[in-house]
Amino acid sequence: MDLKECRKLAEHEVYRYRDHQAYVQAVLDCGKLTGGEKLNRSAKWVLSVDYAKEYLERHDPLKAKFFSLLFGLERPRRRGSEARTIISLSMELNVSAATLYKWRNEALSLVVLAAAQTGALRPYAIGEQRSDPSDREGGR
Repeated sequence: MDLKECRKLAEHEVYRYRDHQAYVQAVLDCGKLTGGEKLNRSAKWVLSVDYAKEYLERHDPLKAKFFSLLFGLERPRRRGSEARTIISLSMELNVSAATLYKWRNEALSLVVLAAAQTGALRPYAIGEQRSDPSDREGGR
């Protein structure tokens, strides 16, 4: 899995951040601490997005605000195409659209790194049981 594929997956999960957050909170409110794999996965993605958001808030509050507005982390996201959203945010934040696309990729890269640290994303599946390498190379 290359960085572009990881960013695409992270983008999908960031758009679902509010859903993941609500699910984890509902399970915790019910007192059920054993939600299984879905709870574990959702909690890891919530942590990943939170870590990326905290990092951006510490280092560049304007990027953090953009990240939150683009992906609807605090309140529901704007309707319409992503290009329109970028243009409207560009006007709102007084930053060029090209810069916002770079910020978007940077924020998604931070989410990918955080997801790798929390275990939500395993791009190379390190630690999983693999077949013998000689089997793939024709028995050399």
